[in-house]
Amino acid sequence: MRAFIQSVSMALKNLRQNAVRTFVTLIGIVLSVAAIIMVMSAGESVKQFVLGQLGIFGTELIQVEPRVPSGTAGQDRSMSGTINSLTSITTLTLEDGEALEKLENVSFVAGGSFGQAQIRYGNERKGAMLFGSSAQMVNVDKNISVASGRFYSEQEDRSLAQVVVLGSGLKEKLFGQAPALGEKIDLGGKGYRVIGILKERGGSGFLNFDDMAYIPIRTLQKKILGIDYVTFLTIRVKNNDIVKGTTEDVRSVLRNRHTIWDPKNDDFEAMSIAEGQELVEEIFGAISLLLLALASISLLVGGVGIMNVMFVAMEERVSEIGLRKAMGARSQDILWQFLIESLVIALFGACIGLCIGVGLVFIIISALGYFGIDVGFGVTIESLFVGIGFSVLAGIIFGSYPAWRASRIAPTEAMRG
Repeated sequence: MRAFIQSVSMALKNLRQNAVRTFVTLIGIVLSVAAIIMVMSAGESVKQFVLGQLGIFGTELIQVEPRVPSGTAGQDRSMSGTINSLTSITTLTLEDGEALEKLENVSFVAGGSFGQAQIRYGNERKGAMLFGSSAQMVNVDKNISVASGRFYSEQEDRSLAQVVVLGSGLKEKLFGQAPALGEKIDLGGKGYRVIGILKERGGSGFLNFDDMAYIPIRTLQKKILGIDYVTFLTIRVKNNDIVKGTTEDVRSVLRNRHTIWDPKNDDFEAMSIAEGQELVEEIFGAISLLLLALASISLLVGGVGIMNVMFVAMEERVSEIGLRKAMGARSQDILWQFLIESLVIALFGACIGLCIGVGLVFIIISALGYFGIDVGFGVTIESLFVGIGFSVLAGIIFGSYPAWRASRIAPTEAMRG
């Protein structure tokens, strides 16, 4: 034990005496560990953010949206081509939702589409996003909670009633502290009666529900957008344990209604929130492994740096090695001394890399928060262990050969050197 402590002491002394060389060697380790911390921690934070966004509406949901059939001939794969193709798919309808509502495990189905319009009340004029939805949306999306008044009814939806439910933020912008229920606002040049105010809900990514105006989906379709299709259908199931089977039933019903015999020609995408979360887990897991592998390559550079420095140190201290051996030091004492020096370099670099990595993760996440994307601060314990572990491994692997070479130097040869 005394010999080990003495080796540690001598290793630290030699590293202090060659501070510049030690610092240069640290750079590769520092950058590698910082990269590992950033990749694993930032990746975990973003993954949790995405999973959280998926789970906002609850896991008992199935989302149905239009999709470009994979078998479409001459399909434009560019971004603009994809967007144009999606907007040209008009086969998803409220009637599809009514058919899906007949499935045994389905509780409610709500269709939805978005639009934009100028909203005016008195001297206040605001541009706002319109959320046209079925009356059942209040039952499908449990995050919709009415603070005062009420949500519109199925009858109002079918009769194309000009009624509106305001998000809390939009109400504040238009009316301030004044009461809004029963008032009429100008929406796209037509009068709409305010029948409800929603409780504050907050945003989801770049989408702020509090600044939206909710109107009946058929009113949005016929009186504002001039369309007869919906952008999405959201389904709430009764039993979440069999949601995968229900999702297959949804696909089967829609294929029958859209006369689709080959799944490759599906003009829709049906996926449960639970399936979406599993997919996100798989994608982020694969991406994290890939990025971790790329970041770990830089440890090879740091490890080679350690090996080169230890070889230089060995050449400079040949006489010292010979003197120690002549005074009774064993080969394993010399080996431990050089190996400990490489480990100290690796650990010191890992500590600096950890601090830099955590700082950079904090800066990145703070920057995202500034733009309204609250992903939270998520430096993981796993990233700390992986960063330190990889660094120690590099120190051991790349420091072993120089340490072994130093321990094999014969005393007489060392004294002559």
